[in-house]
Amino acid sequence: DRVEFVLQEKQLGTGHAVMQTEELFKGFDGEVLVLCGDMPLVSAQTLENLLSEHRQSNAAATVLTVELEDPVKYGRIVRGEDNQVEKIVEFVDATSREREIKEVNTAAYCFNASCLFLSLRKLTSDNIQGEYYLTDVIELLKRGGDRVSAYKSPRPHEGVGINSREELLSAEKIMREILSASG
Repeated sequence: DRVEFVLQEKQLGTGHAVMQTEELFKGFDGEVLVLCGDMPLVSAQTLENLLSEHRQSNAAATVLTVELEDPVKYGRIVRGEDNQVEKIVEFVDATSREREIKEVNTAAYCFNASCLFLSLRKLTSDNIQGEYYLTDVIELLKRGGDRVSAYKSPRPHEGVGINSREELLSAEKIMREILSASG
């Protein structure tokens, strides 16, 4: 019903960006959907599926993932022996073995608000980029005994971010194909 904007004056990472919203969510005990502004191809149906998976699995956090043949510099989804999400490793921090993983983080999440903001307070910037990674919340939740779930979209293009002209042209081509197929 309403939109409120929050300014992240210093860009200290994705976790820091979400930290800036805590005051808006004070007293809120529901689900928080976190999306990136550079993912225009994610569908409403996929977001509904993400929310449904989150609720059905009774998770503290649910990550939207896709599998890519060439995952380039996307963060990797690291799963444990039980196939549950253990953590998300940013490409720059990933080992050579972790870089072989093809399931990647789209940077779209559903969190229980209280779990999210408690975990954000525990974030550190102890990584190669010196940033507060939102992805580290996943590992913090797991270490705290919380359940983390994932919904893998069957449409890999939904996880594509646009950060260059080439990526914009590619997204435009995909969108035209989608519109042509549906109409």
